[in-house]
Amino acid sequence: MTTELSFPECRRAQPCNKGFRRRLFVIFLGLFAIVYSIVWYYLAAWVEGEVQKSRQDLLRSGIIAQCGNLHKTGYPLRIAIACDSPGFHKADNSITLSGAQLVASAPIYAPHWVSFDITAPVRLEATEKYSLHGKWDAMRIEINPGRKTLDGLVLSIENAQVTTAPATDKTVPVIAAEFIHLDATRADEHLTTRLTFDTVKLPWIKTASRLGIPALDGQIILTMDSPEQLFATDGTPWPRRLKGRSGMIERAVFSPASGGRLTFSGPFSISEQGLLSGQFTLSVHDAMMLKPVLSDLFPEQAGNMTTLLFILGSMEKDEAGNPMLKLDVTEGRMRMGFIKLGKIPPIGGAQ
Repeated sequence: MTTELSFPECRRAQPCNKGFRRRLFVIFLGLFAIVYSIVWYYLAAWVEGEVQKSRQDLLRSGIIAQCGNLHKTGYPLRIAIACDSPGFHKADNSITLSGAQLVASAPIYAPHWVSFDITAPVRLEATEKYSLHGKWDAMRIEINPGRKTLDGLVLSIENAQVTTAPATDKTVPVIAAEFIHLDATRADEHLTTRLTFDTVKLPWIKTASRLGIPALDGQIILTMDSPEQLFATDGTPWPRRLKGRSGMIERAVFSPASGGRLTFSGPFSISEQGLLSGQFTLSVHDAMMLKPVLSDLFPEQAGNMTTLLFILGSMEKDEAGNPMLKLDVTEGRMRMGFIKLGKIPPIGGAQ
C-alpha cells in the first residue's frame, strides 16, 4: 500500500512570497534612491545657477563677489553650495570682506530655512588704515526669509576672537568670546531678540592705561516694534533705522567671572533725532562680589567703593531682597534719583 505525503500549499508558498517581497522592497529602494538623487542634483544645480545670478546682481550694485571652486555638496539630506576663498569688495575698494570658505545650505525638507557656515580666518577692511581680523572654531548663520523681510535669524559663534591686526601672541583682541548665540524672531509686528553669551571679553582703553573689562556671562531679551523697517532693503544704515522705534528690555543679565550679577529691564523709545528715553530698573545681586570689578574699572573711586556698596545695600529692595535702582533717561540725559550721570549721544548720528 502506497502512502502519499502531502504538504500544506500555504507552507510551500510562504518562502517564495517572502523572497518576492524582499526583492520588491529592494527594487523600490533602488528606484527611490535614483529618483531622489535626480531631484537632489536638479535642485542643487538650480541653486547653483541662482548663486551665479546673485553674483551678477551684486556686480550691478557695485559689489564684486569672488568665489573659488563653486560646487554642490550636502547630499543626501541638505542642498548646499560651497565656495572656497570667498571675497566681497566694493568697486571703489572702500570695504573688503574675505574668508577661507563659505557654505550655504538648507534642509531638503525645509528649503526656506537657509544656513551659512563661515570658516575662519575672516578679514574685514573698512579703510586702508583700519581692518578687522576674525577667527573662530565655528560660525553659523541661519535665516528664514519672509515675503518682504526676514522672519527669523539665528547666529551661533564658538571660541571667537576679533582683532585689528592678524592675530599673534601679543595681539589685543577687540572682542573675544567662548560662545555667542543670537536668536531673532519676527511675529505680530514685533521683533523679539534673545542674545546669550559666555565669557565675553571687551578690552577697554582709558587714559594711558589699558583696562580690561572682566569676562562676562549673560543674556539679553528685548522686543522692538516695526521689524519690517529694521530689515528693509532701502540702503539706510542700520543704526538710523532705530530712529522712531520703541521697545522693551524684558531682561538683561550680566555676570562677571569674579562673582555678583546685574539685572536690567524697562521700556525705551528712540526719537526721530536718535535720542534715547526710558525708565529702567537695575538690580544688584551680591553687591560686595562686584567690588573688585568696579575698583578696576573706576580706580579713582577704589577707596570709596566699600562705602558706596554699603549705601547701595540700604536702598530699596526688589522681591528677591536685592538692592534696586531706578535709572531715568530723558532724551539722552541720564539721571539716577537726583544724581545726573551724563548724556547718551544720538543713536545713528544727529540729524
